Amino acid sequence: MKTSRFPWGLTITTIVAFAILISLGVWQLYRLEWKQGVLARRAALENAAPQPLDKVLAATAAPAMLDMVRITVTCPGLAKAPTQRVFSLSDGDIVNRLVSACPMAGSAYSAILVDRGHTPDGVEGLPLVDATDIQPVAITGVLRRPLKPNLITRLITPAPKAPPAGASRLWMDYDLPGIAAALGVARPAPVLIAAETSSNPDWPELKPGLSTEAIPNNHLQYAFTWFGLAVVLLSIYAAMLRRRLKGL
Repeated sequence: MKTSRFPWGLTITTIVAFAILISLGVWQLYRLEWKQGVLARRAALENAAPQPLDKVLAATAAPAMLDMVRITVTCPGLAKAPTQRVFSLSDGDIVNRLVSACPMAGSAYSAILVDRGHTPDGVEGLPLVDATDIQPVAITGVLRRPLKPNLITRLITPAPKAPPAGASRLWMDYDLPGIAAALGVARPAPVLIAAETSSNPDWPELKPGLSTEAIPNNHLQYAFTWFGLAVVLLSIYAAMLRRRLKGL
């Protein structure tokens, strides 16, 4: 007579895998709620009137509350300010986003970083840099709180080597403290400005503004995928367990 032993190893492995799949599905549901909030704020932003930056920063210092707020500010010397470049994509093309510092007198922060817009990768003839220029430049833009890159992002897009002295570095993400230090800013604001108006209207290669690409919201589909895989896993386990117990 053939005896059947209960497959403890298979059972434990299945339980662990099932728990992981369910956790991933639940995580996607949380991501769905977060993404819906982002889309709602972005939709409201489209018709929001800009507020003076100093009043916005005086009202709250919490970066989460400052994200996606439309502001207006005048930055002395922004058109000829030193820049750092941030790697980005626009409509599938590689672009460099130019980031400069906007000095803030009478504020808790010495300056706020400004994403002046993007240029095609490899474009020549950047705007003239003149640190002594103080010509005021009025801009309208949106405060953004950059996402912190995770370990996977850093492994996929490692930071390049430091550039020669005096040259701007190509950053892989909005590292506000690092970029601020490279620009000589000691106390940067915890958010940056994504300019919607150009600091250099005479330079057509510079395209200000947020990305016009639609923000994907596929988290519900992803959640169903993970939950579906969990169901398939249980079905396979049940079939194998039935055969094992029957001694086949």
